[in-house]
Amino acid sequence: AKKDVLLEHGADHVIVTDDEDLVGRLGQITNGRGFQVAFDPVTGKVFQNLVEGAATGARIVVYGALAAGRTRLPEGPVIGKLLTIRGYTVFETLTNPEQWARADASLRDGFDAGSLQPTIARTFAFDDIVDAQRYMESNQQIGKIVVEL
Repeated sequence: AKKDVLLEHGADHVIVTDDEDLVGRLGQITNGRGFQVAFDPVTGKVFQNLVEGAATGARIVVYGALAAGRTRLPEGPVIGKLLTIRGYTVFETLTNPEQWARADASLRDGFDAGSLQPTIARTFAFDDIVDAQRYMESNQQIGKIVVEL
């Protein structure tokens, strides 16, 4: 449901993993080479497919675990492709003053230059925080949900 909007907002490619063969589409997009970097907020089967669709020496950054159950590490392809699997959490940046200063400066520069323009899906009053949470859980939004204090 969000594919067209993502393309309108500048995505070069959008793969709807419920409807499309992720590994096959990655092969088409990369002319059979595989991707160099992927960010995976889901894991589970998606992670398995990312490993399969990765180029030799690629990096997969895992920053979430939305899939139900455990994710199996396919050791053979990970070793054979010389992949780097790295975890990430925003607290890595927030708790490191040097990283936070760089991130803050980069964001401010992007906002000031107009190159970063967040899409606001909907704004809620603080008293409607429960409705904001329900809206977020519905996954209907395209963009950020703002709660006014």
